[in-house]
Amino acid sequence: MDRRRSFTPTNRRLKYKQSARNPGNNSAPWKGTAGNPMQSDSAWLSVVGRLLIVAYFLVTGLSNLTRPRIRDHIERMAAFGSPFPALLFWIGIALQFTGCALLLAGWHPEAGVYCLIAFTVAATAIFHRFWDMVDPVKRNYSRLTLLGNTALLGGLLLLLQSVR
Repeated sequence: MDRRRSFTPTNRRLKYKQSARNPGNNSAPWKGTAGNPMQSDSAWLSVVGRLLIVAYFLVTGLSNLTRPRIRDHIERMAAFGSPFPALLFWIGIALQFTGCALLLAGWHPEAGVYCLIAFTVAATAIFHRFWDMVDPVKRNYSRLTLLGNTALLGGLLLLLQSVR
């Protein structure tokens, strides 16, 4: 009779709670923060990841603000059949920098991530339709860029999860 009592689910839970209170006696060191080395690094990783994503968008945005690059983007957008290419270009730049500013300031960072997602999806849809390209080098470059932007969207979705 005493043996049956020692194997009841209630006794198991009690033993687990007692071992969890005593980290030195914990049979699973990865449970709890004491035995998990990545737990203390999670805030650090989140900040570095956010800064790297923002740095990417800032650098690419700033590099597109030279006169030749502005002209090139607007001409290519017109060639791809985008309506109001100049207006769309400046809306894209505004989305890019607004998203970065919101993320850096920590003020409505969720809206900042949505700005960057909208910019990335729109820019990818306009510029990287590799299936329409005849030149095999440009086709391959555009295909790889589309895949890279897809991975970037994955990172933005993870960032969205962390700022919610």
